[in-house]
This record gives sequence, structure tokens and C-alpha cells, in this order.
Amino acid sequence: MAEPIHLWLDDERDPAHPATQKRYGSTGDEVWVKTVPEAMEYLQRCTVESISLDHDLGEGQATGYDLAKWIEKQAYNWTIPPFKWEVHSSNPSGAFNIRMALSAANKFWKTKAPVAHSCVEGGDITPIPALVCSRCRGEGVEYTLYELVCLINDAK
Repeated sequence: MAEPIHLWLDDERDPAHPATQKRYGSTGDEVWVKTVPEAMEYLQRCTVESISLDHDLGEGQATGYDLAKWIEKQAYNWTIPPFKWEVHSSNPSGAFNIRMALSAANKFWKTKAPVAHSCVEGGDITPIPALVCSRCRGEGVEYTLYELVCLINDAK
């Protein structure tokens, strides 16, 4: 079995650079990925021990938050195993959103067994347009099933 890896998602900051190590706590041993698809590939094919995410990955590119939402869905379906995570983004709102999605992923990973639902096909979770937020009175807000589970659990 291959050694577990540590992923570093950032389009600019090299985790091996001394300034990055000093400011963001990287060690230089991380596997540096610059795009969300690259990170997804590693998460699906390798044993990942930890990941550190940046939010902004270049104009027109998927963000670290996009990856965090994907990880959250995978955690809900138990298609990837749990791992440690950190956020090293300088974008405060982006970092907050990443933390929220990955905190939800942690909740799913803490369940004893994967959750199975008939509406889940091929690992994707289908949005349920009929279920809308009562606060915004359904102004175009749709929730995926895992988001609804979070809302219900948080309301308890």
C-alpha cells in the first residue's frame, strides 16, 4: 500500500517555498495541486491523510469551496474516506465557506455507516427543487439531500 499523502491546493503558493512554510505552515512534503480536478483525482485514487485548501485558484477556475462542496457530497455518500483538513486561504469569506462544507463532511464521516437513499444514483445527489427555504420563501433556492440533512440535524 502506498504511503498516505498530504495535498496542498493552491494555484500560486508553492508549499516547499520557505515563505509559504513560514506563513501558512506547509512542510514542503505536500503534493502540490493547482486545480480542483487535480485534487479530485488524488482524493479518488490515493490515500490522502490531509489536505490544505486555498479558495481563489485563478480567474474562471473552480475554487477551493467547489472542492469542499464536492468533498462534502463524497463524505455523505462515503465514497472517500475521512482525512484531516486545513484552510490557508487569504479570502475570509471563501475560507469560511470551505470550513463550513468540510465541517459538514466531518459530521457525515462520523456516522457509523454510509447513508443510502433511493434518490442517489451513481454517487451524485440530485437537487430536490420542491424543497425550498422557508425563510426566503422559495426564491430560487434549491437544496441537495445532504444539505437538507444538515439543516434538519442543526435544527435539533
